[in-house]
Amino acid sequence: MKSTFDNYLNRKSFWHSLNPVAKLIITIIMIVVIFMPIDIIGQVVILLTLSLMCFLGRIPLKTIKSILITWAVMLFILFIINWIAYKAPWLMVDYDKHTNWIFGQGLIDNQILIDINGHEHYCIFSPVWGGDIDPSLHTTIPSSDSYFNRYVMKVADNGDRIYLWYHVKWYALSAQVISNSFSVSFKILLMIMVITLLVSTTSEVQLTIAIEEILSPLKLFKIPVNEWAMTISIAIRFVPSLLSEAQNILRAQASRGVDFRNGNFKDKIKSLVSLIVPMFSVAFHKADDLSNTMEARNYSPRAIRTNYRNFGVSTKDFIALSIIGIIVGFLIFLSANRMIVGFIGWLELLIIY
Repeated sequence: MKSTFDNYLNRKSFWHSLNPVAKLIITIIMIVVIFMPIDIIGQVVILLTLSLMCFLGRIPLKTIKSILITWAVMLFILFIINWIAYKAPWLMVDYDKHTNWIFGQGLIDNQILIDINGHEHYCIFSPVWGGDIDPSLHTTIPSSDSYFNRYVMKVADNGDRIYLWYHVKWYALSAQVISNSFSVSFKILLMIMVITLLVSTTSEVQLTIAIEEILSPLKLFKIPVNEWAMTISIAIRFVPSLLSEAQNILRAQASRGVDFRNGNFKDKIKSLVSLIVPMFSVAFHKADDLSNTMEARNYSPRAIRTNYRNFGVSTKDFIALSIIGIIVGFLIFLSANRMIVGFIGWLELLIIY
């Protein structure tokens, strides 16, 4: 099994030529932006930006295909889990007060204006396929003998409680299941693309130098930055090695008759123990061998070292950081102001909220 952390591509490209510190800063910024509440259009902008970055980094199509297959499998698993666990419709109250529409409300439907004690509330709910929803919102808890025997409750800005009654069958599919599955898996896809771009265009030595440079201000507080950078570098270095050992242990246990796929939950837990225990043993052995090797070479993590290659700041770094800064600034502006393009209506509200 080949790890993402073992995919450095030694080739010439625009992204390879950037300062490793700049690449690590861009990676951290993109990770933060990915997990901000941004509508679907903003996430597509991030995807296009990362696609351009992968093109400039000459990432092979085989790698992109592997990432997309991983994302598809993850999307399917998340969809099944959400479909089993969640059947309720999504309800939002006073959404007009928390959202700014750029091009109108698009495909917004199921909008209801409800008046409670002279207070008007704009409410919206998502559909449920395989169930029924009472389109009239209420301010009381539904009775147990009613056909609509379940409800979703939201509290308005002024404290009014609003209930949405619904009835679903076992196979019902809520729109929120689709939204949650796609939104979470899409963010993970973007995360994988960012990490893949970093490790494919930055060697382990460069990554260690970048981490040490970024953490260098902490030296003012007597924090051992060199040791931190070395620890992170070693951890990244041994990820592919441990994954390879896991595959070897898996095959060895399977040859002894251990079945990891079939059986009940208890049997699978026992099978998993037979994999985890040897993995810990291998990890401790590797750590012990590494410590002995470093001690034999009289390695001192606090010693002052120079680098064989000095990475200066070039025009390319300023261009890359400036472009990413403009894009990220625009996305932060959209997120901070809760701005929605509005092309796909309530689905965008589901993704943001």
